[in-house]
Amino acid sequence: MTHLKRLFLIAFLIFPFEVFANVNLDGQWKLNKQESDNPRQKFEEARKNDSDEQGNSEHRHSYGGGGGFHGGHHGDNNDRMKALEELSIQYKAPEFHVKDKEGKERIYFTDGRETVLEGREGRSLKATAKEENDQIVIQSATRDGGEMSETYYLSPDATKLYVKVRMKPLMLNDAITFVRVYDRNPPQKEN
Repeated sequence: MTHLKRLFLIAFLIFPFEVFANVNLDGQWKLNKQESDNPRQKFEEARKNDSDEQGNSEHRHSYGGGGGFHGGHHGDNNDRMKALEELSIQYKAPEFHVKDKEGKERIYFTDGRETVLEGREGRSLKATAKEENDQIVIQSATRDGGEMSETYYLSPDATKLYVKVRMKPLMLNDAITFVRVYDRNPPQKEN
């Protein structure tokens, strides 16, 4: 091991991890509907592609407003698919807090601990989070056994927050990906 590598290793062990963390998503954010993708459209395209691949025009799934699933057994997915109009984020490793405008808060842990997400009818889902390349990535399962991830990251000028959602429901062959765009609220003042 070279001398430089040893110094870096010693510094990493002596100083808390937060010194090296540079993910700063903290702030108040408001949904920019014009710049955000339309989840409903993405689901309909995926459904159509599945139908075309199977050669079955009767192959149908019900998707609800806002791009989520519609119907009884997909209710939890629908709740998670709705875009928050406003959100507040606070991150101090390992706790990543996301709060909506009504004050409902979810806390994720970037150190590998699971978060239990409460859904409808007393059902719950588990999620894990990690910090990766100046992003926070939250991974969870969908109620039907599929997969979902949400990746939070900033624009280069830190005026916009992007939330990239990737869902792979078991009922579809391919994953659906869409991006929600949030503006800093209030905007940062120019120096």
